Amino acid sequence: IGGGAQKLSPEHISIIGVHSFEPAEEEFVRKNGIRVYFLDEVKKRGFAAVYAEALARATKGTAGFGMTVDLDCFDPDEAPGVGTHEKDGLSPAEVLPVLHGTAWHPLFRGLEIAEFTPHRDKGGRTAELLKKIIDNVFTAETSSQD
Repeated sequence: IGGGAQKLSPEHISIIGVHSFEPAEEEFVRKNGIRVYFLDEVKKRGFAAVYAEALARATKGTAGFGMTVDLDCFDPDEAPGVGTHEKDGLSPAEVLPVLHGTAWHPLFRGLEIAEFTPHRDKGGRTAELLKKIIDNVFTAETSSQD
């Protein structure tokens, strides 16, 4: 993927579970047509519906897709080991089953997990969630692990 050519097209990018943006971030996503699913929309529609829409967007006419899971999208009671705590985040109980088997999608190319801050983790809860995310994404069986 070397070279100077653009690697991602904004029409294929979705951000799910956003609480808020800084002004420059908001301007960037608006200007570039990146689809943002704010947390209130995710809670209203359900994570599964939003994820299915985002996955369709990421795979329409592309050679592949990657996924970043930013751990601070989860409620801090579930993931205390992050840099920025935002109350009322996503629930692992809703998210994990939806991510199940994503790596087996024929266009899947990679997983990135962001914002893990081990020294802030309490009782290993965030580390355990991180492991569950990886297990769910890469497990091909039809039953989910949560």
